[in-house]
Amino acid sequence: MQRGLRYLFGAVLVSASVQVVLLPLMIVYFHRLSPASLLLNIVVGVLLVVLIAVALIALLIAQMSAVLAARLF
Repeated sequence: MQRGLRYLFGAVLVSASVQVVLLPLMIVYFHRLSPASLLLNIVVGVLLVVLIAVALIALLIAQMSAVLAARLF
């Protein structure tokens, strides 16, 4: 359980750090501040990892057969 809490704390800390750095730009260009972005950044990060994994698998399969990899692309 401690390992999961460490990962969650690290993810929230990194997400909060990115939000603090981007805060002036978000206010100037978008005229808004979104508290939901703190957690949504974590979800998007996980989805990007899944997307990259599927793309790499598709590229490896495409080296053997383009027909088999067509569904992944």
